[in-house]
Amino acid sequence: MLPLLPSVQNCFHVGYVVPDLGAAMERLSACTGLRWAAPRMLPLTLRTPAGEISVQLSLTYSVQGPPHLELIAEQPGTVWGSEHCGLHHLGYWSSRFTEDVDALTRAGFEFEAGAVDEHGTLTRFAYLREPHTGLRVELRDEARRPATEQWLRGERP
Repeated sequence: MLPLLPSVQNCFHVGYVVPDLGAAMERLSACTGLRWAAPRMLPLTLRTPAGEISVQLSLTYSVQGPPHLELIAEQPGTVWGSEHCGLHHLGYWSSRFTEDVDALTRAGFEFEAGAVDEHGTLTRFAYLREPHTGLRVELRDEARRPATEQWLRGERP
């Protein structure tokens, strides 16, 4: 639970940025026994403090969890760049996505990046960083939960 956000419960996933998604999946399966959802390539428009950029995000989740292990392929020039490889964030579902992003910002967290829709509205997820400890939190819009759970079960959304 995030005490600043009573609507946000239990860590859903831990995110790692990796240089090679396939190699990381193989190595982690071999040493931990984790199994993976089919990797996805997601075209996104990403809002950052410097402006909006288009990216192709490649990722997967462990099917074991929660918390799940999320692997994200390194993406140069973004919040997923090589300088961010390794432990990246703690991810939480948010039933009040926009309000929770605003609440963390008012509490001093720095907005780093988030997906936007065709109208420029923040949607799907946002990364916020606590400036004193460096802790990065990802808030995921609860509305995306059913589709994510279907994917993790190997079903088509």
